[in-house]
Amino acid sequence: MHGSICAVRIYNRALAQDEFKTIYNTLGPCDGLIKAKSKPGKEDEKKQEKPLPGAANLVYHIPLNEGKGTPKVIGGKRGTADLRNGAKWEGNSVRLDGSNDYIRAPGFTKALGDLTVCLWVKFRSTNSGGGRQYMIDMRGDGNENNGNNFYFLVDENQRNAKVKGTVMINGHGEVRTNPFPVLLNKFQHYCTTRRSGKGTYFYLDGKVSKSGGASSKKLSTPNNFRVGTYAGGSKGQYFTHGNICAVRVYNKALSTAEIGQLFHAGVCK
Repeated sequence: MHGSICAVRIYNRALAQDEFKTIYNTLGPCDGLIKAKSKPGKEDEKKQEKPLPGAANLVYHIPLNEGKGTPKVIGGKRGTADLRNGAKWEGNSVRLDGSNDYIRAPGFTKALGDLTVCLWVKFRSTNSGGGRQYMIDMRGDGNENNGNNFYFLVDENQRNAKVKGTVMINGHGEVRTNPFPVLLNKFQHYCTTRRSGKGTYFYLDGKVSKSGGASSKKLSTPNNFRVGTYAGGSKGQYFTHGNICAVRVYNKALSTAEIGQLFHAGVCK
C-alpha cells in the first residue's frame, strides 16, 4: 500500500447502518484529533466539538440557552421568539411559573413528513393547571391557528411523582405512554419521532417509551405556536411549571441511536 491510514476501530457488536452514517458525519479524518500539547486550550476544545446527530436534517431550533435578551430562532419565519407573561431566563434555560408564562414561537415554512421533535424540560411540579402540562403545542397561538397538527404533553398520574406522556401528530390519534417517574427539579429529555404512515414514537431520556400509528399527512406550521402551554391557554390551565430549553425539529425520524446521542450530549445542548 502507498498512502496513509488512521482511526482503525474494532467493535464488539455489529453497528447499524445509521450508526456508520453518524460516525461518518460527525467525526473528521482520523477522528479530527489535534496534535498533542502539554495542555489543550479553549481554542483546541472548540476545534474538537462535533455536530450533534441529525445536524443536516435540523430545520428548526430554539436554543433557549442564551441566558439573557431575546431568544433566537433558527429556521423560523421570524428570527426570534417571545417570552410571555413573565417567563424569564434562569441559567441556560427559560423558567415558566405554571400559571400563565409561555414562549411564543414563530412558525416555519417546511412541511414535514418524517419528523423528530425534541426538547429538555425540568418540571418543578406536575399538579399545576389541572395536572396537564403542554410542553409544545403547534396548533397555534390564541387567535392564530395551524389546525390540529401537533401537541406534546404530560398528564399527572401520581402527584408530583409519575406522569403519562402524550403526543398527537396531524389528528391521527394520540400515542400515550404508561406512567413513568418524573424527576422534579431535574432536566429530562423528551423526543417524539414520526415515520410517515408507519409509526410514531415517544422517547424519554434516550429510550423508547411508547409507539403507535402515524398519519402520512405532512405537518404544516406556518403561524405562531406555543412552547410551555396549549394553543388557547390564557391563565392557569395546562401551563408548564418548570424550565425548558433546546427545542429542535428535524425533517427526519431520527434513529434510537441518534436520540440516545442527543440525550447523552448534555442538557440544553
